[in-house]
Amino acid sequence: MEGLHWVLLFGGVGLCAALGLAYWIAALSVRYRDGLALLPFLVQGLFLLTPIAYPTERFASALGDQSWLLYLNPFVGMADGMRFGWLGLGNWNDYHLISFGVAFGLFVTGTWALKAVERTLIDDL
Repeated sequence: MEGLHWVLLFGGVGLCAALGLAYWIAALSVRYRDGLALLPFLVQGLFLLTPIAYPTERFASALGDQSWLLYLNPFVGMADGMRFGWLGLGNWNDYHLISFGVAFGLFVTGTWALKAVERTLIDDL
């Protein structure tokens, strides 16, 4: 079931999540200049919470019935999808829809936040 269509789908979701986070960080950095000092901690935290080198099932089995909480991190769904698309490992999980929703939510609200500070961007910088 592996294939390029899965890689493109999950790559698009990852792109939406990354752009949404970038828009939020840009909008918040206009208002709070010292907030950029927290960025390395945010990136490291997301990296540690995203199963890249190990299967998601390892985390999911530890969480039990609350394993859907893992998919609130949109990069978990993207990493699973890339592993599924490129290597054929794993399978489709309904929890991937949670990752899709969070990724598109980040994109939409990040776009909204950036548009909100766009009017006063030059004055605040």
